[in-house]
Amino acid sequence: MEPLTNEFAVYWLRHMCNDYSTKSQVLSLNVLQPLIRLISENDPDIKFNSLSTIDHILDDYHARSLVRELNGIEPILNNLKSDYPQITETVCNCLQKLATDPYNRAVIRDIGGLDKMIDFIGLDDTKDVHVHCLNALANLLEDTECLDVS
Repeated sequence: MEPLTNEFAVYWLRHMCNDYSTKSQVLSLNVLQPLIRLISENDPDIKFNSLSTIDHILDDYHARSLVRELNGIEPILNNLKSDYPQITETVCNCLQKLATDPYNRAVIRDIGGLDKMIDFIGLDDTKDVHVHCLNALANLLEDTECLDVS
């Protein structure tokens, strides 16, 4: 698909997911895999709209395990390095929801997510988003294995 088509399609999906009834319909269309693929695009609008759509879809608990099964946690986490605060805030919101699932917490821990989030909080230029990252960390730290420093 063309980048402009992707941008408008994901923008439309994001707005469709604002409503609970259409959110479940969008999820039933198996859009998570293409959305996960699109968050690796260079275009920040496509990236933001894809992440924001995933964030809305993650309100559904079933979607949280689907993202893990589709290997979507690491691409989401990798966007914590973005220069755009809207993107990093959305990443933190996604991680906060994903970290409510114990299997997702294990994946986040195994891919170095705890260290990446702590490093993110250490950056002064991201302090507007720190509270969102701290919320994600709070959910992650429910897993006592994350506290194991051995």
